[in-house]
Amino acid sequence: ELYYSYMGFKVGRFDKTKGENIVNPNAKMADIKLRQALAYGLDVDQMTKAFYYGLRERATMSVPPAFKKYYSKDIKGYPYDPEKAKKLLDEAGYKDTNGDGIREDKNGNKLTFNFAIRNTGQDFDQALADTFIKSWKEVGLDVKLVDGKLMAPKDWSQRVQGDDPGIDIFQGAWGLATDPNASSLVGKSTPLNYQRYTTEEIQKSLDAMGSSDMFDDKKLVEAYQKFDKQFREEAAWLPFSWKSDLTWVNKRIKNLDVEKINLGTQKLYELELTADAPAK
Repeated sequence: ELYYSYMGFKVGRFDKTKGENIVNPNAKMADIKLRQALAYGLDVDQMTKAFYYGLRERATMSVPPAFKKYYSKDIKGYPYDPEKAKKLLDEAGYKDTNGDGIREDKNGNKLTFNFAIRNTGQDFDQALADTFIKSWKEVGLDVKLVDGKLMAPKDWSQRVQGDDPGIDIFQGAWGLATDPNASSLVGKSTPLNYQRYTTEEIQKSLDAMGSSDMFDDKKLVEAYQKFDKQFREEAAWLPFSWKSDLTWVNKRIKNLDVEKINLGTQKLYELELTADAPAK
């Protein structure tokens, strides 16, 4: 599907007067090594197998495989590597100073991260949230659910969009249209950039993706992959999973194209029946 879920880290706020996202260099999630460590600390391959019955897989970039032109198998994302996560945290100065297994901040003070995850109505929602928290605890980070529970979708939307200072980490998801250009989701001036992360270099790459030069397919692919590499390394958000859907097709039907169904362009008049009646 044209979908991905992701983990976002709050690093700023949206200034409504200026109409742009403002990065706070002193935000709790401002340290890039901390964000990368949170990524390496998750065994997403195992999580998708355990909770989604093989219909999801670990996302390695912001472009789902359904976009064959822009997707690249060579991009590996953040595979599970808890030792690398611990090393990054050590380098960043997050260390367990009192021997309780939980890391303190760079000044030796108690450190807790507040995680916003929605109650989607699935029977595994709580187990999924618990797995996130357990995984991060194993690399020494204390993560707790906002208000100690899963969030109602409306509450999640209001507080994440409103830059609630009580939220440090959040899980979100996007369904994309026919163009995977991420400008409307991570650009400097979009309110949908819930992380509030932006840099001049990332914005230049986003602007380039919409320029007239991009009528050249080769340049367009290069531009998409350049942006994705930049944004992935900055780790302001972490693509978590891609989603697959099952389409059941009667054996008598011919000319059905699943990609067209995903894009909403499949026409009924294009379909044919190979037999007048179903098999008995």
